[in-house]
Amino acid sequence: MSAARAKATAATAAKEAECQHVRGQRCRDKEAIESAALAALETATRNKAATDRAAKLDSDIAIYREKIEKAGPVLEANSQGNALARLFNLPEANAATLSTYQNLAMALVIELLIVISLVASEVLDHHETKLGPVERGAIEPRATPLTKPVEAASVIEALSYDEAPKAFPAPPKPRLIASRPDPVGNVAVIMAEIMEPGRGKVELADVFVAYAEACQASGKRPIPAGEFPGAIAELCQRIGIEIEDNAKGVFLLKVRLKRAQKTAGI
Repeated sequence: MSAARAKATAATAAKEAECQHVRGQRCRDKEAIESAALAALETATRNKAATDRAAKLDSDIAIYREKIEKAGPVLEANSQGNALARLFNLPEANAATLSTYQNLAMALVIELLIVISLVASEVLDHHETKLGPVERGAIEPRATPLTKPVEAASVIEALSYDEAPKAFPAPPKPRLIASRPDPVGNVAVIMAEIMEPGRGKVELADVFVAYAEACQASGKRPIPAGEFPGAIAELCQRIGIEIEDNAKGVFLLKVRLKRAQKTAGI
């Protein structure tokens, strides 16, 4: 590249010296030589830039390859546990434990609901069942007093003349009480799935919209909009999220919605 620059400089100087007084054939020849030298210099400059860029990329690749080789094994991602850990400001190493506890609690709640449904069904069936009058032919108590001891054989013989009591129909099998197909979405659980710590702030109205969309996606129904501020205020107080109330609205500080990251392409 230095040689091309020197050649272009010499060609320019020769052209200026030849064309200073008169523009003849020799001047035009010097201009052609200068043009060729400048074109060669431009080509050499582009080649030098490409070479420098390639060297820089090779250096970066070597650095990243060294970092990859030194990095440890990739751990299995646990999005549910990581979300709970970030929401409650706990170490991410406990993510799997938090996820296990949550799943265990949900299983226990479901089992408890099933038992309550069975018991409630049995109680309702017991109250709905009505006993009819005693059918004709059933054994009735006799009011005649005994004047002398009655032997067991005579009692059995007397009973043999009466009809045996008829059995009552068997009670129906217990049936489960159907629950609503759209249970209420738990605010704390859904907030752990759609929100994480951040540097900005989120308006309470946007938080409720994200909560309602998450409920709809999971087949649940959100709590009424009038009850949501109280529920979110209690949750924020319990986990240490600050709330700002000003003329522009009510905002949750130092948190962000995950859907906002997806929309922004993060």
